[in-house]
Amino acid sequence: MKNIQFDNTILGEPEIKFTVDKENFINLWIGSFDELMELGKPMANGKWDNFLLHYHMNDGFYNEPNWVIPSIQDYLNSITNIPIPDNTDNSEVKMVKDKLIDLFTSALMSNSEIKISYF
Repeated sequence: MKNIQFDNTILGEPEIKFTVDKENFINLWIGSFDELMELGKPMANGKWDNFLLHYHMNDGFYNEPNWVIPSIQDYLNSITNIPIPDNTDNSEVKMVKDKLIDLFTSALMSNSEIKISYF
């Protein structure tokens, strides 16, 4: 995977960047990320897990630049389990999910870390 720059940034709006290295990253407008994450559901016990927990608690990558994901496999599972409804008008949500899955899978296979920056 090479770098992915979604062309949907809005001047002055926050962005989020997932980085494996200088050639493998995804940079996107926080609105696209929010739209995907809002589709995530809590676990059967009603609690958020991993990626969704950090998202809903506004901690981790929100507070620390170049925050290292503690478990790529757990975060990959969180992303993979986010349901995308068939009636989703915005195909970009599915594209964001697919590209994140590709990046996380690639990092996992190469035993690399992923850093997240929110800016």
